[in-house]
Amino acid sequence: MEINLNNNLKDLEGNNLLAKKDCIVLDDKKQVVLKDGVPEVVRVDTKEELTAKSICLNTLLGAKTEEISGPDKYDRWCLAKKIQASNGTTSLEGKEIEVLKGLIGESYNPIVVGQLYDILDNKNTE
Repeated sequence: MEINLNNNLKDLEGNNLLAKKDCIVLDDKKQVVLKDGVPEVVRVDTKEELTAKSICLNTLLGAKTEEISGPDKYDRWCLAKKIQASNGTTSLEGKEIEVLKGLIGESYNPIVVGQLYDILDNKNTE
């Protein structure tokens, strides 16, 4: 099935969601701030708009706490390369869509999950 993964994700008011990244907190002397012996990290918005493609790639390549077999890691890597190489629409098989939906459902909040499930099911996302 041909899927357009270049869609920007929106909040409930229709504004584009922005990607976030983790940043280590530094003090005035540019020293890492420790909290209980661990570097303090804050999550900040970037100016990069969040797309279905970026969510799929992050989900496939993200670290998980559960054990993942070598062959499953390889399958995720191959699917990530396929999605990254696409310029708009990506041809995904049913099994690939189910893998993505399962991983996204475990990893993200409802506003992301709902939009990605609609996109992966080729439902009207307008």
